[in-house]
Amino acid sequence: MTGQIPRYGKHFRITDREYDRVMGSRRYTLKADTRFYIQSDKTSKTWHTFGPDGEFGTPQPSLTAAMPVVIECHAGTAAS
Repeated sequence: MTGQIPRYGKHFRITDREYDRVMGSRRYTLKADTRFYIQSDKTSKTWHTFGPDGEFGTPQPSLTAAMPVVIECHAGTAAS
């Protein structure tokens, strides 16, 4: 179904952040490492992925597309 929020409970939890003009107030934080998270852009409605060194990868069109990017990046960081 389009527009439906994917099941995030296995790997992510929702955390609310302070108000920001550009980014949404809701973050999807990786349970295994809270330094990795996904946050939506208010204007373009894209999903940005963040890690310990800041934003990585290209903005994704949906939360469902952004989740595997964060999980794979975290797995690659943990393996090195």
